[in-house]
Amino acid sequence: MQITALKENQAILKDTRLNKAYDRFKALIKELNDKELPTEIIESINQYIDALNISNLENGDFRKLLRKNQAKILKLIRDKLKIVTKNYYRDLWLAIGMTAFGLPIGAAISLGTGNRGMLAAGLPIGMAIGLAIGTAMDQQALKQGKQLNIELTC
Repeated sequence: MQITALKENQAILKDTRLNKAYDRFKALIKELNDKELPTEIIESINQYIDALNISNLENGDFRKLLRKNQAKILKLIRDKLKIVTKNYYRDLWLAIGMTAFGLPIGAAISLGTGNRGMLAAGLPIGMAIGLAIGTAMDQQALKQGKQLNIELTC
């Protein structure tokens, strides 16, 4: 079973921001078509695409709907199949590293030196830890075939 194609219309060609969002969505669909997906997942994805195909919205409103449905598709495949885009874990663990590791390290440095200004010193350390963990997880996902060959942000 194939994923439904997104219909093109003239309004997409006129708006450059909408055109870029549309191209990213088409790239996502192309990558998903290359993967072996269960029928129920394909049916769910097709529902989101059908909602876009029958939509009468234009320009900014259509772009918002496009990005919203793209985010729902990405969440669906991430939650059900553990398939992610490039650098997904890197971006996720960057923030986790700064908060979960960087702030406590900075607090320890701050308490140890008696200087409150050193609280922020732990953030780059936590960022480096998060980047290392996230990059390793991205490489593992790539080896397992659980990574799409595109980088998208929602």
